[in-house]
Amino acid sequence: MSKIKKSIALAFIATLSFASTQAMAEYRAVLSCGFNGSHINILACFDGTDLKLTNNGQTGIYKIYNISQLGNEYQDGFHINLSNSFSLTAQNSDDTLTLGIKIYDANNNEVYQDMVGMYGVIKVGN
Repeated sequence: MSKIKKSIALAFIATLSFASTQAMAEYRAVLSCGFNGSHINILACFDGTDLKLTNNGQTGIYKIYNISQLGNEYQDGFHINLSNSFSLTAQNSDDTLTLGIKIYDANNNEVYQDMVGMYGVIKVGN
């Protein structure tokens, strides 16, 4: 197989892989931890508490040391791709920071929003 054909084949496979990953993400959760609606760092709200997530039929409990494997942290918060059927429960551990969540659908429409203080619990699912 020529180098050009191999490159085209690899690009096609990469595109299919990316498309299937995007297709699985029916919803997106953006968790924030900070003051006055601004995000500082998601780990600050999970020192001693955890996040429980059921996504794609798999349930996991995530603590401060492994929560980062769920998604990516950006300036506006911690982004987690969610399947069409999900359940998320999170408890805030910080006495001054607020834990917030926004859920967006596949069209980037905000479909849910909540915010809690110390030991408050966010529970959302579909």
